[in-house]
Amino acid sequence: MELTERVKAGWRISAAGYSKIIQQEFQDGVNKFWEEAILGKAPHGGVLKILDVGTGPGFFTILLSQAGHTATGIDASAEMIREAKENARTAGVNPELLVMDSHKLDFADDMFDLIVNRNVVWTLTDPVKAYQEWRRVLKPGGRLIVFDGNWSSNTDAQVKARSDADREEYIKKYGQPLISYKPDEEEKARGWKRDMPLNDEKRPDWDKKILSSIGYRDIDSKFILDEVFDEKRKLLNRANPMFMLWASK
Repeated sequence: MELTERVKAGWRISAAGYSKIIQQEFQDGVNKFWEEAILGKAPHGGVLKILDVGTGPGFFTILLSQAGHTATGIDASAEMIREAKENARTAGVNPELLVMDSHKLDFADDMFDLIVNRNVVWTLTDPVKAYQEWRRVLKPGGRLIVFDGNWSSNTDAQVKARSDADREEYIKKYGQPLISYKPDEEEKARGWKRDMPLNDEKRPDWDKKILSSIGYRDIDSKFILDEVFDEKRKLLNRANPMFMLWASK
């Protein structure tokens, strides 16, 4: 099975479990942290037309719809989109949710004020092509906001040791954390991780270089552990903190 199909199969396995994770984020109120982080860097001026690439079970699409913006969520996994539609219905919003390849968008040029995604770029088989395509559909002056991390560094012994220790501490304090797949499904769900093209790249430095070469401007980034996680989620994420990257067209 080629890499693209392995990735899709992994998200198919993870759809229901990932949906429970984002439902918990809404229940715990951390959606407000994410909303503030996104809109603090978004273009200003009324209702924004927003594209959430790799929406999964719809977290960003739903919270941005609740904030009064016109959000469209896409994902390559039909199972994820099914979960997103159900979550949106429960949340009382009705955004557009579509099955679509993140590398090849079925949208006209210059359509969106803002493109967002979380934990998506590291899963892409051709991230350069995706960044080019996302720029195409951004309006002039529109902004891209990416949340991601060096997730492949979990294979580094020191990072893994810190992560395992933090997980043990989490379990003692809060119980077992939610995961999106069953333990015996790990190879099918995430085995493709070792073959992703960004595994050997230092990020977000790599992203900044690529975005600049493509023609994005006003590129910057920061690590955001303290901005978007509550205390228990900080514990699970501090060994390999997430970054926020933004750029304009």
